[in-house]
Amino acid sequence: MLNVKKPKVYSDGTSYLVVAENYIKKNNIDTFLPSFEFTNFLRSQGYDAVEIQSLGYIVVSEPKQVVVVKTEVFR
Repeated sequence: MLNVKKPKVYSDGTSYLVVAENYIKKNNIDTFLPSFEFTNFLRSQGYDAVEIQSLGYIVVSEPKQVVVVKTEVFR
């Protein structure tokens, strides 16, 4: 179960990558993990997750936003 209140929604992965890369270039970010810088920017804007609709993905900012309700073993 996810506890997400305000995700930043992108229609597809390409849209996300274009926005993230533009942010990284515009701000001259030169780090080992530039995605952390972009995530921190989104968090500063009030977003607590990223949703990529075409893939059905939601990526949360904090591990505490994920709660395991029931575990199952699939074989």
